[in-house]
Amino acid sequence: MPTTVDAIVMEAQTYVEGTNQTHLMLPKGTRLVKVDPSGEAQYLQLKNSALQLCQEIAEAPLTDVLERKQIEMMLGKVQNIRRAVEAERKKKAAPVDELKSYLQDIYKKSILDPLDTAKKDANARLDEFNNKMLAEQAEQKRKEEEARKAAQPKDEEFFDPEEIPAAPKSNPVMADVKTSRTEAGNRFSKKTVEHEVINFDALPMEFRKLVVDEDKLKAAVNNVAEGIDSPVTSEELIKGVKVKVFWKGQLRG
Repeated sequence: MPTTVDAIVMEAQTYVEGTNQTHLMLPKGTRLVKVDPSGEAQYLQLKNSALQLCQEIAEAPLTDVLERKQIEMMLGKVQNIRRAVEAERKKKAAPVDELKSYLQDIYKKSILDPLDTAKKDANARLDEFNNKMLAEQAEQKRKEEEARKAAQPKDEEFFDPEEIPAAPKSNPVMADVKTSRTEAGNRFSKKTVEHEVINFDALPMEFRKLVVDEDKLKAAVNNVAEGIDSPVTSEELIKGVKVKVFWKGQLRG
């Protein structure tokens, strides 16, 4: 990479000559020169002023308010010299800055701009392709969901546990009590009802949640057992459920 003005200009000239295109020319007035302001009066004046001010600041006493004011004024002069130096530097660097701008323009228009355009077009095509793929995936997922729903039995397809009417709740059947007299005293037996799900698929939908709704099922079992007055074990009272009705004995003296 060129590091001097001479090398930069030589590289630009070599590039122009290699292209064999007459419209590629260095900016008008650009010359191969070395800039050395060390012998110029303006440079020497700024340098001497700066060095003298540095010495004055270093030697300035600071014992009272007046001396503090003097130092503050010297710091103001520092800023003035810095501004003058920057203005002189820009004046001397103007040809180099012009050459730098010219080289940047060449590389930008002939190389970087085409690359940026190609990148922009490629990104647009990628976005279009990705959006198309996402749309196709969404459509495929929708079709699969429709097919899955169509394959479900109707009672499952429209099953909503929230829409099932609640079965009337009742306490376990405890009121039906039979009494028999023995030599030891009166014998009391209490009606007891139990149930067990033996075939979940056969269970009516009103008793289903994602799992068996034990509260609703127990209430329904108690309801059907109210009219039973003798021990029984049946799988016919409620589909998918084995219902047992019996009396547990208690002896009271």
